[in-house]
Amino acid sequence: MGPLHAAVYNVDEDRVRQLLTEGSDPNERDEAGFVPLHWAALRGAAGDMQPIVRLLVDAGADMNVLASTGTDSVLSWAVESGSVAMVVLLIRCGVDVNLPASGVTPLMRAGATGNVIIVNLLLQHGADPNTRCGSFNAADYASHYGYAELASELLRIQHAV
Repeated sequence: MGPLHAAVYNVDEDRVRQLLTEGSDPNERDEAGFVPLHWAALRGAAGDMQPIVRLLVDAGADMNVLASTGTDSVLSWAVESGSVAMVVLLIRCGVDVNLPASGVTPLMRAGATGNVIIVNLLLQHGADPNTRCGSFNAADYASHYGYAELASELLRIQHAV
């Protein structure tokens, strides 16, 4: 993990600011293929990442970058972390709420976690409940992971769209 990645992971706003001022690339990948925003999204539940995300975005970080393997988006990590604040922040910064990674959309990941608040946030900001990756949509993911009530609501919304 490079210095900027580590500073983001450790929620060290001052160090992030310093490294960016010194010219660190906000889109540089670490050895696993992740950019600093991936770590910010994942660590959104660990501390106040809003100032750090804003620093990265202001420095030119790509909100819609995928890991070099194509398996993870910044928003998908935020959804999986369960950080409502991070999801809201990423949406406000212009992230694509329908960007698939690993064959699933953020709404599908939210359905799989059963996080109704994040599901609703994504829907309110344009997530498409009818999107299918392979044979499955968000309602299918919610149902598969045991969130029957959420799956029913997503099906209802699907039919209304």
